[in-house]
This record gives sequence, structure tokens and C-alpha cells, in this order.
Amino acid sequence: MLLKLARGILHAPFQRFSPFAFRVGLMFARAMFTWALVLAPVVSPRGQSPAPKPHAPAGRLHWQKYVNFQHGFSFWYPDVYKPVPLPPLKGEVSNYAGDSVLLLRRWDNPHATIWVGVSPDPFHLYPGAGDLMPTRQMVRHHVFYSGVGGSMGVGFTDFYDLNLKGKTLMFVFGPDDGVNPNEETKQLEPKLLKTFRTF
Repeated sequence: MLLKLARGILHAPFQRFSPFAFRVGLMFARAMFTWALVLAPVVSPRGQSPAPKPHAPAGRLHWQKYVNFQHGFSFWYPDVYKPVPLPPLKGEVSNYAGDSVLLLRRWDNPHATIWVGVSPDPFHLYPGAGDLMPTRQMVRHHVFYSGVGGSMGVGFTDFYDLNLKGKTLMFVFGPDDGVNPNEETKQLEPKLLKTFRTF
């Protein structure tokens, strides 16, 4: 409708108006055309629903911060994990595990866990599965000792030990499928450890 009106004003000067009226009509037509170009993307045509908004890409993680004031450390973990109550540890397991400070479980896979604990004993490295000693790894400014723990009966885990003020801080990942940490967890491990800070 605006274009018809502008076309009528634009063509009318040839028939009845002076050159001044022609210039005014041309300016009006240009202004209407400009407004049509500006408003076209904003106003959706009748009968059409707006395009759906794209979702965040799958696999994009949002991270939560965990702070432990008692032992003086913090780290970030992805929000696909949630803190869950720590199970009671008894007997020999409780002596080895020491102070369990956090248990994270994936909300979409209850077998995928990240356990964090602090040994009450002075820092000491123990062999993992197959009696292999942990491997030294520098992650940012911290030295972690990594290895594989567990057995065929209970499944295998990836563990990372750190000397935290003379005590052993332990990160244990998995087993996710009842046997081993999956590839996604293995890729997550260094990302999580890079966020580790002491204070």
C-alpha cells in the first residue's frame, strides 16, 4: 500500500505537478522505501510463526565452583554433575579414604562419579592397579600423580593425588559404565584439574 501511494506521488508530477512537486514526491518515495526496508525484518508477515530460537549446542557445559574452606582449596566442575550425600565408609575403606569431602554424580548417568577426599595421613603415594606407581603430571602450577585404581571386580577408576599441605588430596573419576571411565570423562579430567586452586 505504501509503495502504491509512493508510486502515485512519483508518477503524478509528470501529469500535473511542477518540477518542485516532482522532487518532493521523489523524496517521499525514497523515504517510504527506506522505511519499508527497515521495518521488513522486524515485522513478521501475517500467518507465519516466528522462527524457533536455536538452543545452546549440545555438549556445552556450564561450570559450578566448589570451595572447601577446611582444607583450603577450590575447583570448578560441570553442571551435568551434582553433589550427592556421601555414603558412610566403614572398616578398612574408611581408614584408606580418610576425609571424604565431596561426591559428584552425573544427573544422566548415576554410575559416573567424581569423588574427592583428603587422607588424614602424611602425603604418601601408593601403587594403583597392577602395582604401578602413579605418574607425575604438572597441571598449571600443581603437581598431580595420576594412575588407574580398582580391579575387575569393582571396576577401574582414574585417580589424581596431590600433596595438599602435607596431606594427600585425591580426585577419583569413574567408573562410568561399571568398568572404566568413558572417553567423555577422560577428556573432562584435565579440564577440571586446571581449575584447581589452593588458598
